[in-house]
Amino acid sequence: MDAQIAQMVFGRAVLQAQRIPSYSTDIRDAWDVVEHYRAQGWLVRVQEHPDGFPFYLALDEHNMPDERSRVNQRAMCLIEKLGPASYGLKPWACEGRGYGSSAPEAISRAALDLVENQHD
Repeated sequence: MDAQIAQMVFGRAVLQAQRIPSYSTDIRDAWDVVEHYRAQGWLVRVQEHPDGFPFYLALDEHNMPDERSRVNQRAMCLIEKLGPASYGLKPWACEGRGYGSSAPEAISRAALDLVENQHD
């Protein structure tokens, strides 16, 4: 995953003997990914929940968390670009979303998801 981020997010050629930053396991390296997108005008949100407190991706017909959409991960990262006049009301369609057992993993997965969504 770290080599993919170096190549796909930062555009770096990765050689076998080269040290690749530990984006998916080290918060200092993962924060470089956050700053990279923030500098380009992306809103990056990172959340960590207490153990055993899941994320829900959808609500049911009673506006309650839908158990079918439960994600049992500790951390979530969302990368979205806001429209020029929206100021938080409507994100642009292109976004990255990632979940993981740690914040660096969630940031890394969101960055790769964003890259994939931009190529669709």
